[in-house]
Amino acid sequence: MEKQLLTMVHIAKQLNLAESTARLYRDRFENFNPSVDEGRKKRYKPKTVEVL
Repeated sequence: MEKQLLTMVHIAKQLNLAESTARLYRDRFENFNPSVDEGRKKRYKPKTVEVL
C-alpha cells in the first residue's frame, strides 16, 4: 500500500502546479484529503490528486 501513497511534491508535479500552490489547496480542502503520517512526513492517497 505504501507505493500508492504520494508526497505533496509528486501531487504538485502531476497537477503541473507549484508545490506552494498545491500545499495551499491541500490546506483549504484538508477535510477531503486524509493523510497518512510517516514520522515527520505526510503521504496522501491518489484520490487527493482528484480533489485538488
